Amino acid sequence: MRGLIIALTLGLVEPVFSERKVYRYDYESVLLSGLQEKGLARSGIRIKSKVEISGIGPKLSLIRIHSLEAAEYNGIWPRDTFTRSSKLTQALSGQVSFPIKFEYSNGHVGNLLAPDAISEDGLNIYRGILNVLELTMKKTQITYNLQEAGISGVCNTTYVIQENKRAKQVYVTKSKDLNSCNEKAQMTTGSAYTYPCKTCKESNRHSRATATYSYKIKSTQDEAIIVEADVQELHQFTPFNEITGGDAVVEARQKLILSDVQKRSPEIPSKDFRKQGLLRYSFGSELLQLPVHLFKIKNVESQIVETLQSLVDNIHEQVPSDAPLMFLKLVQFFRAASYEIYESVWKQFSSQPAYRRWILDIIPAVADHTAIKFLRHKIERQELTELEAAQAVLMGLHLTTPTRDVVEEAGLILKKVHPRSGTLLHKISYLTYGSLVHKYCFVSESCSGPPLHDLAAEAASRSNEEEIILALKAIGNVGHPASLKRIMKFMPGYATSATDLPLRVQINAVLALRNLIQEITLEIFLNCKIHPQVRMVAAVVLFETKPSLPVLMTLANAMLKEPSMQVTNFIYSYLRVLGRSTAPDLQVMASACRMVIRILSPKLDRPHYRFSRIFGFSIFRESLMTGLAAKYLVTNNAGSIFPSMAMSTFKAHFLGHIADPFEVGMRAEGVQEILAKRSFQEGSASPYDLKEILRALSDWKALPSDKPLASGYMKMFGQEFLYGALNKNTINNVFQAWYGPEGKNPSIRKLINNLQSGVGSQWSKALLSAEVRHIVPTCTGFPMETSLYHASVTNIAGNVQAQITPTPRSDVKISSLMNANIKLRSKLAISMAKDMIFIMGINTRSVQAGLEAHAKVNVNLPLNVAATINIKEKSFKFEIPPVNQDTDVITLRSKTYAVTRNVEDLAAIKMTPVLLPEAVPNIMKMSFDSDSASEEADKIRNRPSSEIVSQEHPSTVEESPYKKNPAVHLMCFNATTFGFGICLERKSIHAAFLKNAPLYYLVGEHTVKLTFISVPTDVPIEKIQITIQAGDDAAAKMVRLVTFVDERRELSREAVEKVKKILDDPSDETQVFTLRSSSSSSRGSSSSSRSSKSTESSSPSSSDSQARKTGDQINLKKEASSFERSKGKQKTFYPFGESISSSSSESLDKKRSGKKRSTPSPTERATSDDVYRREKKHSQFAHPSKHRSSSSSGISSNSSSSSSSSQGSTVNAYAFFIFQRTFLGERMPPGFTIVARAVRSDNKNQGYQATAYMNSGANKVDLQIVVVQLAESNWKACADAVVLPLKAQARLRWGKQCRDYKIEARASTGQLARNPAIQLKVAWTKLPSWIRRTSVMVTDYVPGVAFMLGFSQADQRNPSRELVLRAAATSLRTIDAVIKAPGATLYYQGFPIPFALPVEPYQPYQSSGITAWNVLPEIASRIAQEDQATCELREDDFKTFDKVKHSCSFNKSCNLIVAQDCTAHPKFIVFTKTADPSSFSREVYINMSSSNITIYPSESSSLLVSYNNEPILTDSDEYENTEENIKVYRNDSLIIVEAPSQGLDNVTFDGVILKVTVASWLKGKTCGICGNNDGEKQNDLLLPNHRLAHSCSAFVHSWVLVEEVCSGDCNLEHHYVNLERYPIIDGEESTCYSVDPVLKCRKDCTPTEKESVKVGFHCFAKDTAPSLSEWERNSDKSSASEEVVESVNADVDCSCPSDCSLT
Repeated sequence: MRGLIIALTLGLVEPVFSERKVYRYDYESVLLSGLQEKGLARSGIRIKSKVEISGIGPKLSLIRIHSLEAAEYNGIWPRDTFTRSSKLTQALSGQVSFPIKFEYSNGHVGNLLAPDAISEDGLNIYRGILNVLELTMKKTQITYNLQEAGISGVCNTTYVIQENKRAKQVYVTKSKDLNSCNEKAQMTTGSAYTYPCKTCKESNRHSRATATYSYKIKSTQDEAIIVEADVQELHQFTPFNEITGGDAVVEARQKLILSDVQKRSPEIPSKDFRKQGLLRYSFGSELLQLPVHLFKIKNVESQIVETLQSLVDNIHEQVPSDAPLMFLKLVQFFRAASYEIYESVWKQFSSQPAYRRWILDIIPAVADHTAIKFLRHKIERQELTELEAAQAVLMGLHLTTPTRDVVEEAGLILKKVHPRSGTLLHKISYLTYGSLVHKYCFVSESCSGPPLHDLAAEAASRSNEEEIILALKAIGNVGHPASLKRIMKFMPGYATSATDLPLRVQINAVLALRNLIQEITLEIFLNCKIHPQVRMVAAVVLFETKPSLPVLMTLANAMLKEPSMQVTNFIYSYLRVLGRSTAPDLQVMASACRMVIRILSPKLDRPHYRFSRIFGFSIFRESLMTGLAAKYLVTNNAGSIFPSMAMSTFKAHFLGHIADPFEVGMRAEGVQEILAKRSFQEGSASPYDLKEILRALSDWKALPSDKPLASGYMKMFGQEFLYGALNKNTINNVFQAWYGPEGKNPSIRKLINNLQSGVGSQWSKALLSAEVRHIVPTCTGFPMETSLYHASVTNIAGNVQAQITPTPRSDVKISSLMNANIKLRSKLAISMAKDMIFIMGINTRSVQAGLEAHAKVNVNLPLNVAATINIKEKSFKFEIPPVNQDTDVITLRSKTYAVTRNVEDLAAIKMTPVLLPEAVPNIMKMSFDSDSASEEADKIRNRPSSEIVSQEHPSTVEESPYKKNPAVHLMCFNATTFGFGICLERKSIHAAFLKNAPLYYLVGEHTVKLTFISVPTDVPIEKIQITIQAGDDAAAKMVRLVTFVDERRELSREAVEKVKKILDDPSDETQVFTLRSSSSSSRGSSSSSRSSKSTESSSPSSSDSQARKTGDQINLKKEASSFERSKGKQKTFYPFGESISSSSSESLDKKRSGKKRSTPSPTERATSDDVYRREKKHSQFAHPSKHRSSSSSGISSNSSSSSSSSQGSTVNAYAFFIFQRTFLGERMPPGFTIVARAVRSDNKNQGYQATAYMNSGANKVDLQIVVVQLAESNWKACADAVVLPLKAQARLRWGKQCRDYKIEARASTGQLARNPAIQLKVAWTKLPSWIRRTSVMVTDYVPGVAFMLGFSQADQRNPSRELVLRAAATSLRTIDAVIKAPGATLYYQGFPIPFALPVEPYQPYQSSGITAWNVLPEIASRIAQEDQATCELREDDFKTFDKVKHSCSFNKSCNLIVAQDCTAHPKFIVFTKTADPSSFSREVYINMSSSNITIYPSESSSLLVSYNNEPILTDSDEYENTEENIKVYRNDSLIIVEAPSQGLDNVTFDGVILKVTVASWLKGKTCGICGNNDGEKQNDLLLPNHRLAHSCSAFVHSWVLVEEVCSGDCNLEHHYVNLERYPIIDGEESTCYSVDPVLKCRKDCTPTEKESVKVGFHCFAKDTAPSLSEWERNSDKSSASEEVVESVNADVDCSCPSDCSLT
């Protein structure tokens, strides 16, 4: 076989071009863009020409193009044909008018030599032809693969060779994979802030390209000639899944046919030929030419001025829809301009604000070296304001294409702004410089950020915290590995000085590693000595590196031993979020996270909301290859429910790339501290009182200058571009700017003067927010571009004028304006136009042809309001002009075109919709015709398949006969009363009928429009007037008196009158029939039953009819007389109560209970005082602990039993609710009145009026709101509510006399499965259809959302018109929740909540303190009290602040630290000791900054108190030091000490039990045997050196306060001990010393009592171990590791010599 292959290929030679010969070829190239399906529009160009190639020397040839003819295609494929374009022919002919030389040897094209006069575009056309001649012929193989150079780069190529020896021809086929190329010719801009999704691209490529070459080579004795070459290249692009998403294509074809070979020498021009590169495509002016425009640039400056003036002149109140395209056109003009033109335009227009703003918006969008240089000069010359410069630098450096020249210009800007430390321009310049260097490093290997390193070093040397943070943020933006050492200098654990840096600096140092993706963060996280917040931030950075399973297992093992619940809960919640991720690039890590969760679940079960945690959401659609993920991160301070740091991040997957579009973070530790330290005034209602919080925040002057109240930052696409902090200096600067240096309010005075004289302004903003371009060459030499543009223009124009009575004085104050009458008239217009354009096709300076998808958004919001405001009189009046014409408020349009543009004939631009409306078939509108069935069947049978239709016979493709207008959906809401309406119009036509793919749904035309329309009225409306009046004058503003009429009684009266009239004329059968119908409907159920019986049998005979008529008349007479007799027995009409009689009441009771009741219902006989007494007796929110269940029973299985068991209590509870049955407006004026009125030309009332009435008491609040029409009408809307202590009820009714529709809600407290519970029940009767439809749509999503939140679903039938929500407190911090909806029953067991519930009996929690007015603040106050930190010390045990009980004690004569303020500046310490060991009586010492309080027992066992060694409470039971806010008082045998300003809320002692309650701002800041008060139970046993004790006894011993010799009765000391045995460590005997001290007797004292304690030991090799004294002096022992944990004996009591000096 091998010999056969060699024999076949032996005669092959490479094609050559001999000297003194001219080879003439017919050349044709075609480029088409569009969708593949027929019947859709495409666009493209075709070039036909003559090509002459001749050899002019060894390995050198000459190529010439002449007789060029260009044609354009723009129409429906394949129906339409190419159209010859003479002007395009002329333009392209000029580009290839000069021949070029090229090296050609062995089938390979080498260097190209061309004169300087030839353009780069013309040279690329030559490259396209020469690319056909590139051949690699192997004589020993007929099939082979290789990397072959070409116009697209060095690409993977496959050859197949066949030989026809008889015809002496060789057929060569080669295929190129243009996605697998080295040195690929491509250009990509605008995507540096995204990174590729490798996993996505493995399964799906959004862009693919391939090319196939077919050659026919004729061999002669001395040469091989290419007789024919045919090339077909295909580029396909889809934004979605490449299999099911649909794709757009650019198809390129070349055909080269040999027509003649002439034996003559070619004509060689006498021009200089210079090397112009190789065969690889050369990029020239592609970036200069935007693909959305094509025009000639003649006089750039005049064109800039003309376009700029056009934009400014045409934008007034409304932005034209073509403004974004004009803005892009102006950007292109500036990119073609020189620096001198920039200066000339600036000099001409900089003094005009409108033009100045446009120029400063355009310059950053130009984003090239000239633009950045221009900005630098303006900043250096201080021609820009601070805000203008910051905005220009921010946008300019972010949008610019990174080159070395641009980076150098940006560095010069940094040098200029560096002295302006702390300014906005200073911050933005450094941040954006980091982003620019990041982009430059993305395209260049040689990059660094020396100015940023210098800033970090300088800031560190001066200890400037703000500058250090700025440098870290800027270095983080760069994300270059060279910056790692700089960052580590500020990271704890790596630099000794970093531990002393503020927490903000440490966190920012860790965050700076995000773009570096360093696994060094694992070491930071595992270091438990670092602050928990820093460790949690390090974990965030670590998880962004997508750690492997071994790393995650390391985290899991660390979490099992982690002492901080903040860290543990954070990591566990993060793992759960990642485990649910659907993003393809995270699937490996998600699987690993799920494995780790299984290890941690037994310990953690589920995350807790009161600890640090992360919430996440992730969705990825495989069919769209698009996804979105969001995370919300919260880190809490120790034991606090208020977050100290919050961070929200978003991640998007699209087009095989990943981007972080937005991130925002905030820190509020300063605000936390202020709120926590606030001391409330006496009589304050609640610690959550808004007034008290505002009062605390107003004391900002007490803050240190270097500590911020709050700080925040914002990132876009992973780059931080803005951050700031609110500190004391910032607030002070704002107040000085507002009030002036002397507090005379110059700003207010200036503002008022401007308003009175009238202020008119216009502000415009243009923004190029996206310019993403990807350019690759095609085989024809023309570039193919795929790009996306997003540009917007926003305009706000308006004027405001004010009239203030009385006229303000020169020293006006804001308080004086509160008493003035202010009239404002404003006219404002907000307009915006956005364009998003996607282009795929050819883009050169001469011609553009391709597919363009335009999406436009237009917003036009006119606001014209006249307002009259009088705050003193509580009067507000607004007037709005009527809607006289239709206004499109929001319009969204998208349309896809096939576009061709020719620079020589700009007027002949063609934009053909890809999908014409008439091309869409509509089978729903087709009629069935059986007669033509056989004829049509024959047509279908004889019709050729669409797959084999020849392109040469386009007439065989039939046009669809079906016509269809675009589908239009219109929904309007007309407010006829006010003469306007709102319409939502949706129109859509797409190509999905051709292919069910997402791309085909987008292709076509789509419109969504929101319009305010004018609704015709019988009388013109002059204006719309809205009046709001509160207070005593509310009744005076009422236009219509609100009255209620018993409509049924009025109908009955009318029926009686009709009966009398009809009985007078018995021959009127029509009236009798009408009367029968109306009376039957008005008589209720009894008459309905009678009428139904009377209609059971009927006869057509006249006698029967007459008998029925006579019977009806007799019955009507009886009913009429009965009605007359029962007038005096009618019940009272209650418009806001249930209007039912006693009989109907009984029937209703029968329906409910199945038994007849003879007594009235409790609702009818109860009064508000009775209700409150029952409430107080029967219903309490706090329940005894004996009724509380420790574990939750299965709700789903026991739901029916629970429901039945609680049904009786629920019914009784609801029986206590009483609505105010009478209308409050009959006996009191309204509290406020709102009148919305359409002022008509005939002065008739038209509109609506709302009045509110309130009857309030301490125990009950009644509220009623009534809405009526100003015109005479029975329609009303009534809303009423009753608020009782711990119960509430509300109703909403509307319709005739408020009786057509009703929704009712009831909330109350009670019990559920013996647990305290709260229930909310919502019930409704008849509802409007639109509410029913909306509710059905919403409830469809409820189960899915509930499942995501962790709810379970039970199969249970529920009432169809009732919604019940129940929540039962199963513990202090968990609840069981049940939701019963008409379609589903959902439940959640053990739902964690971030605060403790007040469910235990406690005297202050009695409901007597709760009224209808303070129910919410009181509940919040009780929750806060329940969450207070209280420590309790008894004789044999103690309970810490975190409510952990330990059974160990120390009842000796040494002082024991109970609780201590362990902040940097401690305010108190509480310690105790045993006064008499035989009686276990204690002494308590409370030492504060300047006060010492001692509580000690007397000889009579009563308690005595001394204050600074002076006895108190001897003459009275209360002592108070107002200066230090300290209060001491006696309550029976209980001594209570309160010192809130010192951090001690109270200390109570009764001689046996000692309780200490500290302030909330000491969360996590205490120490002693009460613990650190951080809300974490597992780390309560912290020793003074912050280690966890191994036993309770060791913990208590460590907090024994030893005394100096002879200073007291305590004879114990803390000493380190050695282990008596020598354990084997690492294979050798070791000497071990304790890492924590142990209680030992003093020297010369003898222990009389010992106790075993567990201690950790650090071990050394026995031969090299230090001595015990050396170990005690070693400063590293506190951080030494523990190799052994063993029990040792500690001394707890000693016997010493009587002379203490001997010890």
